[in-house]
Amino acid sequence: VLSFTSDADALGNGLLTMNLMPTNGVETIVREMKSDDVNRFIILAPDTDSGRLMAGTAKNAASIYELPLAGIFYYESANPDSIKAVASAASMHNARTAAHTRARQVLSDVLTNERLTIVEKSNLNTQLAKLERTDTIGRIPYDAVLFLGNGDDTKSLASYLRYFDVSARDARFYGTTMWDGSDIASDTTMMGAKFATMPDINPEFSATYEQISGTTPNRLATFGYDATNMAIGMMYSDKSTAAYLLDPSGYMGTDGLFRMQPTGASERALRIVELDGSGTVREI
Repeated sequence: VLSFTSDADALGNGLLTMNLMPTNGVETIVREMKSDDVNRFIILAPDTDSGRLMAGTAKNAASIYELPLAGIFYYESANPDSIKAVASAASMHNARTAAHTRARQVLSDVLTNERLTIVEKSNLNTQLAKLERTDTIGRIPYDAVLFLGNGDDTKSLASYLRYFDVSARDARFYGTTMWDGSDIASDTTMMGAKFATMPDINPEFSATYEQISGTTPNRLATFGYDATNMAIGMMYSDKSTAAYLLDPSGYMGTDGLFRMQPTGASERALRIVELDGSGTVREI
């Protein structure tokens, strides 16, 4: 059966899916992180079966590409309190705030109790003034964040991370196809973030589809078109059904190259895009 489910538990025993699986873009984006010379990263994932599956996939990909993983944090999707708490923990906000308070105390004590030269006093006052402009001190032990949730969760997490003093200079942001269909591209907090996504729908297919149906095609339309072509090709093939469907060379579909896996999942060629904060994306 060629289906359109995204439920990994439903696959196998002859049931395959044309749909894009949540894990499909994980290895793609981890590979991109490695090419960007990321040194260490953390994962922020929804506390769901799908989220944990994606986190496990990302962990395995990180091992393959020898990219150190600093930690995995799970949050309850669409729960502001959970999202804020996870962002605080991931930013090490409490520890960095405590270190900041202690540093100010030490500098103040030195200025008050020690006999210093004018130059030494000036230097310490400069350091103290610099601390007054921040709430935390110390660098976070990673330079990238991989978000495995949807666009809305990601925007909230990113906003809280910035609030908790994880600046764009401290960590780059990365995501998966879970951001597809969201308005995340227009969020200035996400400027410079990269994520894996499907290619744009073929213009010729869109024009023909609109001419026939009077509506704009979505991904289900292209998946359905490719499934129909596969079924027709299978009927005329000399190969067995399994040999035809599981051809390791794959197929050139409307959305680009894809192949069916023995597990029942489909594997699709994805592209990497970068957000510029203005609502548009730039293909890498």
